[in-house]
Amino acid sequence: MSALLAAALVADIAGEAVAAANAGEKVKVQTQLVRDYLDGANGRPKTQWLPRWMAFPPEPYTARGGVRSVSFARQIAPLFEPVADDGAGFIVPETVAANPEADPEPLRQAA
Repeated sequence: MSALLAAALVADIAGEAVAAANAGEKVKVQTQLVRDYLDGANGRPKTQWLPRWMAFPPEPYTARGGVRSVSFARQIAPLFEPVADDGAGFIVPETVAANPEADPEPLRQAA
């Protein structure tokens, strides 16, 4: 694991203040911090953490995009919005666009 990746992981799990305080530490120390926060060990509060792309709804880490679960979630997001009641007890579904924003990355075919 690179030092930059370890620092970003510490910031995401433990917070920016902890990451800044341990920025000069070795990768081994930073990965131990991550373990401590995930396990609640060594006096660290236990953190319930998921990568952003695995949460619901998923979120990207950068504006660059490229996370397919994020693009799919954005396509189906209108399905989770509240619908209107017509007053007679029938639910009137909202119209979903036939072609939501184009997928940023085409599917790859197996050879």
